[in-house]
Amino acid sequence: MRLFIALEPDGKTAEKIYGAAKAATSAAVPPEKLHATLRFIGEADPEAFAGVLDGCRDFNEIISAPIEVRNLSGATAIIYESAGADELAKLVGSSRFLPHITVTRKQCDERKLSDSLRDIGFARFTAVSLMQSRTDTGKYIPLRTVFLRPKLPFKCVLFDLDGTLSNSGPGIIGSVKYALKAMNVTDYDEKVLTKFLGPPLVWSFKTYLGLSDADAEKGLRLYRENYNEQGGKYIAEIYPGVTETLETLKAKGIKMAVATVKPQNTATEVLEHFGLIKYFDYVAGSPPDIKHAEKQTVIMTALNALGLQPGADIIMAGDRVFDVESAKALGLSAFGASYGFGGREELKSAGADYVSDRLTELLTLF
Repeated sequence: MRLFIALEPDGKTAEKIYGAAKAATSAAVPPEKLHATLRFIGEADPEAFAGVLDGCRDFNEIISAPIEVRNLSGATAIIYESAGADELAKLVGSSRFLPHITVTRKQCDERKLSDSLRDIGFARFTAVSLMQSRTDTGKYIPLRTVFLRPKLPFKCVLFDLDGTLSNSGPGIIGSVKYALKAMNVTDYDEKVLTKFLGPPLVWSFKTYLGLSDADAEKGLRLYRENYNEQGGKYIAEIYPGVTETLETLKAKGIKMAVATVKPQNTATEVLEHFGLIKYFDYVAGSPPDIKHAEKQTVIMTALNALGLQPGADIIMAGDRVFDVESAKALGLSAFGASYGFGGREELKSAGADYVSDRLTELLTLF
């Protein structure tokens, strides 16, 4: 186990860098692992260094330009201008820092990679994390993250419900099983049911189980029979840190709404059941006459109800690619809840500005 403090690019930047590296080498580092090391610590107690990040709260996000591509110690990296990043490095205890992002653990053709980098432009760094490197699995685990303050303060947060505020997986999967049993559908791998967490249900029935349009519609009706009428919607639990986060944002006067494709009345009932409804100014969901509204539609419904225009000063917090892509398409910022159903890789690749395993870290932006 090794520790290091790293400057992380936002998802859009990470995906662009990965795309460029992939065009130059088959050994490109995936988006969720791209970082610029501020300080290498080695083997140590993580608790001893967690507080080092507190001083990063007052730093604004860093926009940096690539200078060159260079092979370094058996790897290939993009070297960036150090304005802003060098000040952060000194803050966390690194006196000598060359801002660079390793894009492949092997050396590759520098000229070919340089050519593919032409369209990337500036890199946007939005987070500083205490990271753990697991040599046995090759994974990087963010133990604690502090997000650098955005240029424009956020005035509103929109939250997805399933996978962001509540772990509703058991209730959703149970209701899918109920529907399949009622239709005598038995030839499927139960592992595929986890893919139903997030996407529209009719689409999932057709895509993951190969059901016809008619059977997918029947599956939706049966699902709702169990989920809405027989209590499946209450088989869930609120994620750690949700209440603390909502209370803090409410105290700061930040407008908040839920934007979910779950039926609006069901979402409201779930929020009431778990005592969360009091924190929100509005709950936007699919209307009763629509089977499954588009994510962009419910986002705009929420913003219209709050009297707000879409912009980067509004942030959407969600756990799936649909949340991130819908937010970005409307010009909103996006917070990826990697503890939910999608995971860090999916959210980074979708272009999330901020990705975290803990919802409470959203508070470092305010």
